[in-house]
Amino acid sequence: MATADAQKVLADEILQDAKRKTEEILSAAKAEAEKIVGQAKASAQSEAEKILAEHRARAGKRAEMALRMVEQQVARGKLHARDTVIQAALAQAAAQLVEISGQAYREAVVRLAVAAARHMPAGDLVAKVTAVPGADLDENSLASEIAAGLQKEGKTVNIRVEVRPGPFKGVVIESAEGKLRWDNTFEERLRRLRPGLQRLTIPILFEEA
Repeated sequence: MATADAQKVLADEILQDAKRKTEEILSAAKAEAEKIVGQAKASAQSEAEKILAEHRARAGKRAEMALRMVEQQVARGKLHARDTVIQAALAQAAAQLVEISGQAYREAVVRLAVAAARHMPAGDLVAKVTAVPGADLDENSLASEIAAGLQKEGKTVNIRVEVRPGPFKGVVIESAEGKLRWDNTFEERLRRLRPGLQRLTIPILFEEA
């Protein structure tokens, strides 16, 4: 009987030990499983965030590209508007200049000749004036008026006037030897006005909103 009892006690201890070990193994397995699941969730979340960030980055780039395209279109529109305004202003000025004749043209020639001669060194000059029907363009009297206008500004020159036919109204001043030249015809004056008109319109068309 004692032997049977001893065997029962031993069997119970073995079973209890096996149970403890089983519980330990299950507990460790459960912990490992939770660890693996946690890592998988973290990895999946990280990957999801990465994919989302990439989508956002691509969307941001597309939005930025679209914005740049709009800005370029607006800039082109402003440039077109500026050129249209300038062209209209120059066309209107050209139409008005065509109408200048008679005494008004003579006075304009004198003013243009004096203005052109300011850019020339003192000495012998030639003023080549475009003839206009109905305008009194006596060469000697024109030369005297131009010289007098320069004299008032403290510049002494010997100037000779040549009245000649030409496609553009106005005057061209040249040095006597022909090496220096200042074109003050109406057409050239309008051409030189364009950069100034562009500068005037830029602050209006391109000012910050």
